[in-house]
Amino acid sequence: MADDLPILAADIGSLNLRVGGTTGYVTGYAAVFSRSPQQPSEDSEHHVCEYAPYVDVQTTFAIERGVVTNWPVLEKLWMFPLYGACLGAELPLLIAENAFYPEAADMRAKCTEMLFTDPFDETPAVRFGDRSLFSMLAAGQTTGVVLDCGHGTTNIAPVVDGRVVTDACVRLNLAGIDITNFVMDAQRERGIVCGLEDVELAKKRHGYVAADYESEIRTAGDRVIDAILMDSRAHGTPASFCNDLFIRGPEVLFNPTLLGAAAQTTTSIQVAVYDAISKCQLEDRAALWSNIVLAGGTTQLRGFVGRLQSELTALAPSTCKVQVTLPEDAATSAWRGAKMAASSPGDAADWITREQWEEFGPSIFHR
Repeated sequence: MADDLPILAADIGSLNLRVGGTTGYVTGYAAVFSRSPQQPSEDSEHHVCEYAPYVDVQTTFAIERGVVTNWPVLEKLWMFPLYGACLGAELPLLIAENAFYPEAADMRAKCTEMLFTDPFDETPAVRFGDRSLFSMLAAGQTTGVVLDCGHGTTNIAPVVDGRVVTDACVRLNLAGIDITNFVMDAQRERGIVCGLEDVELAKKRHGYVAADYESEIRTAGDRVIDAILMDSRAHGTPASFCNDLFIRGPEVLFNPTLLGAAAQTTTSIQVAVYDAISKCQLEDRAALWSNIVLAGGTTQLRGFVGRLQSELTALAPSTCKVQVTLPEDAATSAWRGAKMAASSPGDAADWITREQWEEFGPSIFHR
C-alpha cells in the first residue's frame, strides 16, 4: 500500500452509513429502497438514499442488530460512497467493526473478499478497527467504558490503556429500533397510524428519558401532540402522537420488560454496564466507573445522561465516583475516531493488501 494515499474511514451500522476522509464525506441510510409491489414500475432498480423517501417503497437493510444479513445490499452500500459519490474507489479503507461479536471474524473475511472482487477492482487495501476504541479515541480518552447505543444494538466495552477488555464486553439487542417499534405499536393500538420515518423524527424531537418515570408518566396523560415534522429535505409532514409515548418509549432501555413478548433481552443498559465493569480487574474498576463515554445516536435523547448517571450511581460501589459523559455529536463518534486513526501513522501489518488477499485468502486473518 502506498504510504502517501489518503485513507477513507468507514462506519456502516444498522441504520446509517458514514464514509469519508480528506477527499470528502458521505452519509446516508444503510439500506436500499425499491418500488413496492403495490406500485409496479418498469424501474426496478434499487437506490441508496441520504434519507428515507416518503413514498411507498420497500426498504431493505444490510445489517440487523449489528450483523450483516444481506450481503448484496451491503455491496450496493459500498458502491454508493466509492463510486456514486466519487470519494475514491482507489483509496484504502479503514472500517469500524464490533470486534468482540462472535460473528465478527466471518463478517470481516466476507467484507474483505467483497471489496477485493468485481466491481471493486481498485481497492488497494483494507483494515478493520474496533468501534469502541474509535469512540474512545474521538473522546480523547484511553481508559473508560464505551456505551454505544445506536439503532439496532447497545454495546458496552471496557477499555483499559487503549485496549478493549474483550471478555468483559456486553452486547444487547436493545436500542433505538426498540423504542421506535414500541411507539409505532402503541400508536396503532390507539388508532393513530404513522410511518417509521415519522416516528424516528418525532423520537428525536419529542422523545426523552424521564428522571422519575413513574411520576412523569402519571402527569403526562394521553394528550395528543400534533406536529409538523421536518425531514432532512425541509419538507413538512403532519403527524399526531400520544404525549406519554415519548416517555414510555425511551424507558424500555432502562426497563426492557415493558417490551413484553417483543423483548430480546431482559437486561437493562445500566445493569449491562455494571456487569461489564464487574468482569474487569478489581484495580481497574474505579477508573472505569469514573469515565463512562457515550456513543451512538440514541444516547443523544434528552435526559439520557442524567438518568444513566443516577441509575449507575445506585449500582456502583459507594467508594467509586460515577461520571457519564456525552461527547459532542455522539452519533458519529466511531466514524470520527476512525478518521483520526486513519490520519495517524499505523502499523503496516494491520493492513491487508489486495496482493496479500489474492495469495492467502481468508487465512490472512490468522497470520
